[in-house]
Amino acid sequence: MRLEVIANQDVSSDEFDAMVRLDQEVWPKDDESHMTREYQESLFLPHQNGLFLAIDRDNHNRLAGYFNCIFSTKENIYDYIHGGKFQDLVNVGMHKGKDNILYLYTANIRTEYRGSGCMKLLGKSFAAWLDELEANGVEIDTAYVEAVSTDGARTITKGFEMEPMEDVDRYGIGHYVSRDGLVAYRDKMRKVEI
Repeated sequence: MRLEVIANQDVSSDEFDAMVRLDQEVWPKDDESHMTREYQESLFLPHQNGLFLAIDRDNHNRLAGYFNCIFSTKENIYDYIHGGKFQDLVNVGMHKGKDNILYLYTANIRTEYRGSGCMKLLGKSFAAWLDELEANGVEIDTAYVEAVSTDGARTITKGFEMEPMEDVDRYGIGHYVSRDGLVAYRDKMRKVEI
């Protein structure tokens, strides 16, 4: 297995299609977490940022997993966290300055690639991208995410170094925040060996 991360503008339309198909395998049409192709296109295609796909070059360029995020507004995130639906989230894109609000949208690894270091590779690419953004004047004010599973909550707290918000239940399901704009996470990821 030889995993390589393709990110942002380098994601081809075929690779984007593969991400949508994998997302819809995990969350099919009758699932409340299902995202339509049109909605995903509205989130990621206009800005072509926040997409990280791990491709297995030794297995016919198969999509092993992905991670994606969007830039939103404080108002949009507030409305979502306080009773909205995730489909209400919008991607406004990033801008130079300190008041960028990041929402970590979805991480998904195919079952056969779990434990392979795939998520670690995606995370390292994501952290390096955030470092590059900061070097170019785009700073993250705050980052948010929602845990929809106990495993997800563990990844969010231990991996992304995010703190639970008031709605997190005893199983870890709910919303999390990084008030330092993922600085602690990025510091940790610089030291991670792959």
